[in-house]
Amino acid sequence: KKKQVMSLLSLPQDVLLHVFSLLTLPCASSFSQVCTRLHRAFQDDGTWTYLLNRLYPNSTVPAGSTSLGFFKSLSAPVSATKWWICHLNDNGNYWSLVDDSSSRFGKVAYLKTVCWGQWKATKQNVPEGTYDVVIRMALDKPDLVKLVKKPIISVGKMEYDLQSMHEEMKSLVKKGWFILNLGSVNISHGQSAIVSFLGKYSAWWGGWRLDWVNFVPVGTYKEGITVTNCTEDCPWNAYKE
Repeated sequence: KKKQVMSLLSLPQDVLLHVFSLLTLPCASSFSQVCTRLHRAFQDDGTWTYLLNRLYPNSTVPAGSTSLGFFKSLSAPVSATKWWICHLNDNGNYWSLVDDSSSRFGKVAYLKTVCWGQWKATKQNVPEGTYDVVIRMALDKPDLVKLVKKPIISVGKMEYDLQSMHEEMKSLVKKGWFILNLGSVNISHGQSAIVSFLGKYSAWWGGWRLDWVNFVPVGTYKEGITVTNCTEDCPWNAYKE
């Protein structure tokens, strides 16, 4: 007897939803772009209920909201246009907000020049759990690491010294956007998730572009640096209808 082979597309809808729920979000996004059937399954609210339960197990969908809508709000990055940035002003002498078509927000923060830097990004209503802290950035000059005396990004009690990535970051100057994954932090119930930067420098420097900060489920990005010029940075690309 010939073995009966079942096509993936012939699987029942509930089985397809379960398949999606077992994938990482970037993989699920890519999988959904194979064909119309998989795209529809990925947009099914049941898929996002599965994903919410796995990736944000301590969250509860508010009354009147869909699982997909709630997932969007939980996973949305915090645009640099919403950060507190010292020396941010309209004349652009130091920090300014500039148009950038590669950003999902349309604008990014750009550092022209400064002798010391400080900024803070806050994400509200992050469910209790463990998350990777990621920042989308680009460098026009190598000075960010080279001239800095103590370039520290802090998240709660975790401190990340940018000098540890000196050589790798220097190789990315003028090569486009990249994602910096700082590692994992624990967020307690009701706690605001805050990322802050403080750098004191031995000279004036600039050429730093910052797009967004986010707290994402562990494993969404590899630890360290991921080079990407994808406009929506893959995990969020799936939200398009």
